[in-house]
Amino acid sequence: MRIIETATWRIKQADHNKFLQVAVHGPFGDDTNGLGWQANHPEAIYYSKTRNFCRKIENSDEEEWIFIDEYDSVEAYTKSHEHLYGAEQYQEMQTEGYKRTMELMVPGSLTGHMVWEEVPGTNLEFKDHRLKNWE
Repeated sequence: MRIIETATWRIKQADHNKFLQVAVHGPFGDDTNGLGWQANHPEAIYYSKTRNFCRKIENSDEEEWIFIDEYDSVEAYTKSHEHLYGAEQYQEMQTEGYKRTMELMVPGSLTGHMVWEEVPGTNLEFKDHRLKNWE
């Protein structure tokens, strides 16, 4: 069974690049946290895929972000996060990373994490799919 976990939040559009740098390279910009670190340590967090998307909010100076982690075991995913975030050497990075991302988020916009289970028989995936030239 495939499971995804999501959370959404908003940031100012003007902070897009700052937020992206923290998300990818961590609070210190050296890949000791964030997606850069995770890419170099796939054994540390139990998921098969993580993605982030954003969208501009019409008539606003904000954009909304969502992360989507995909995995197949809630227990393994939870344990991997508990192990990682409980590690003593990770505490400073986590604290600073949390502080810097929260400073960029619009107050009150962060939703709680939501876990979704795939509905069997409803998944279509087209590898190398090309749209027909409709012109």
